[in-house]
Amino acid sequence: NNDMMESIVISDSDSEEEPTVLSATKPHATELVSRPSSTAKRTLSVSLRSSAGRHHCSAGRGDGGGDGGSDEKERSGPVRKVAATARHTLLDSHVSVVETVSVQGSKEESGADEPASVHVMGFYLTAVRSGLTHPKSQNSTAFTTTIRALLSAPTLISSVQFNYMIDVDWLVEQYPQEHRGKPLLIVYGHEDRLVGEEFRRNKSIKLFKVTNLPPYGTHHTKMMLLFYKASMRVVVHTANLIPRDWHQKTQGVWISPHLPRRELATGRIPRAKTLGTSGFARDLHEYLVAYGPSIQHGVSVTAVIDRIAAHDLSLIKERLVASVPGYHRGRGRDMFGHMKLRSLLSQTPCHGSQVVCQFSSLGSMGAKGRTKSGWLGGEFIPSLQTTLADGEHTKSIVAMLTTSGSASKQNTQQATSISPSTSLSTPLLTSQSTPQPVTRFVFPSLENVRTSLEGYNGGGSVPHSIKYKDNHSFFRPELDVWRAEWCGRSRALPHIKTFGRWKESEAGSQLGLDWLLVGSHNLSKAAWGQLQKSQTQLHIRSYELGVFFSSAQQPLVPVTCTAMAEGAVSVDEAAVLASSAPKASDAGHTGHVGGMAGVNQTLLLPVPYDYPTTPYTQKDEMWFWDGVYAIPDSHGRLHGIDDEE
Repeated sequence: NNDMMESIVISDSDSEEEPTVLSATKPHATELVSRPSSTAKRTLSVSLRSSAGRHHCSAGRGDGGGDGGSDEKERSGPVRKVAATARHTLLDSHVSVVETVSVQGSKEESGADEPASVHVMGFYLTAVRSGLTHPKSQNSTAFTTTIRALLSAPTLISSVQFNYMIDVDWLVEQYPQEHRGKPLLIVYGHEDRLVGEEFRRNKSIKLFKVTNLPPYGTHHTKMMLLFYKASMRVVVHTANLIPRDWHQKTQGVWISPHLPRRELATGRIPRAKTLGTSGFARDLHEYLVAYGPSIQHGVSVTAVIDRIAAHDLSLIKERLVASVPGYHRGRGRDMFGHMKLRSLLSQTPCHGSQVVCQFSSLGSMGAKGRTKSGWLGGEFIPSLQTTLADGEHTKSIVAMLTTSGSASKQNTQQATSISPSTSLSTPLLTSQSTPQPVTRFVFPSLENVRTSLEGYNGGGSVPHSIKYKDNHSFFRPELDVWRAEWCGRSRALPHIKTFGRWKESEAGSQLGLDWLLVGSHNLSKAAWGQLQKSQTQLHIRSYELGVFFSSAQQPLVPVTCTAMAEGAVSVDEAAVLASSAPKASDAGHTGHVGGMAGVNQTLLLPVPYDYPTTPYTQKDEMWFWDGVYAIPDSHGRLHGIDDEE
């Protein structure tokens, strides 16, 4: 029954999985502190059943929360039909989780009649606590999880939390009582973003403050490292460790499979020079070493690296796109920020007609804005438009210029500037072989914020200053409102950030993705980096982290109303697949939560917004968090106006 207890997506209630923390008492050795496990074992019984009613969804129709009013029909936009290949959908069914206390030797512990657990995706949305019209289906554990579900695995021994805003007292309460004395390391950036008193009382909690943040830079990464007795998991998500981020916002969570611990020759963990040879292992190592070797309060990120190195990360197909503060040159230019994304896309065949940038904060784009001489139009968007054809095009140009006996000095210099790093696949030239996709920007409108579950208060998590109003007017023709009817989250403001390229099948009936990035990056130079010195240097101000899904690894199918509502894969089919897949186990692999070998290795991704996206109407305006708004919000409040006035 340990199989079920290690299941990561187990509940939308209070029974969930937990993380672990490391204690490093010496600079060259890491000791993993263990605590006695609880005597009561919990058995998680997961069953599928059809919900009482069918909940229809479409880009222009939904039962809950949308913008409502007279604009409802105007916002509805076209809906693409998909073939009905199954009778049930993720929204037509839900997973019920029954928690029982097992007795040793009982039928529950043996798991003899235990129903199958469905693990369809590696990427999930967070459950919304209140305000959903159909909470059972819209918080289905088929595509949602909770922080307690992440922190409650019985075999948890320690955890590491990387984040921006942290309420330590609240965070500790999310762990089951039996785990609250286990080692917890918190990596943070600014003192004023860390609140609570528990870390002063609880000696098992250690703090590590990032010391190399430049002006206007932040430690914005959201990641958990969860260590179990015989394995570990990496979790990359989009939520701050504060209550409101996990209760009434739209957030994303990526959960790795169980990464088995390697057999060690001795009890001591050796100093790690690498985390492995896989792309993910290299990405994670390059990111973590940027924290440096410093030791604070007896702990260090170097010790965390050593602990991770004791596990096999080769099971992970996804890649990481990280940002690290600094001036990155040579090979380092392509290791971080939008140049890392560009490098990965140069290895990804792309055929989609639209790139969608969805974010919750918008930095200054400058006076040049969307033009080719500006950062957005001349640097960032070209990175998003990169594809395998462009990478091959650049390689051929470099080869031609460097091997031709008649190449001029100017051409030789051009070849050098094309690839200052060791990765010749990272293009700085644009190929015309692939049509350039249209770019859309999903950013909450004033009406989105006003009518949201949190009202204007929720707009505090959507930073966009009114001083940029004139410079950002160029966004207008490409702006889309936040609309998430398929999952009932139109009123749950997005704190999730996603960037992806959408495509259709040749028949035009099935939606798919060439690639998708989910993480902490908002739309800003500080987060993604800005090229300098003839594009040989990338300047980044903030720590960021995102997970990159590529169709080059496996087909990517969005779980949206237009792509999935008519059943590209049904819950019934997923249950059959899950029953034949390896069960979750602390000793090994879960059969990668996105594996689904029976469906051509298709990875289902619950991209929260409705696609096709919904353009701003003439009545819509961008949200400005320091604006003045006299129309009451969903709670009857005004914004930017003193009560006395």
